[in-house]
Amino acid sequence: MKIRSGFVSNSSSSSFLIYGVYLDSIQEFNPDPDDEDFDIYDYLYDKCRKLDLDCHRPYDATYIGKSWNEVGDNETGKEFKERTEAAIRKLLDGKVEKVKFQTYEESYIQ
Repeated sequence: MKIRSGFVSNSSSSSFLIYGVYLDSIQEFNPDPDDEDFDIYDYLYDKCRKLDLDCHRPYDATYIGKSWNEVGDNETGKEFKERTEAAIRKLLDGKVEKVKFQTYEESYIQ
């Protein structure tokens, strides 16, 4: 019997580490709740891309933020957080009053 002890390259798992927010419900962002073909995640994902934000959806959770590896060379951690929070507030456009900004680390199987 052969035992593999190295890295398995065909794994379908994914992981991320971002500073941002967790949204337990994203339906409130739906501009047309009556449109049955509307995909709220695709809508938010496209908006995130325009604001240079990462959008992750493991299972039914939604995380929006920026990866810690995007901290600028001449940027402090505080400046990075402020820049990220400003982009997220622009994205949310006042639709979510209380969101908790923090670092989120998640791994999941796709």
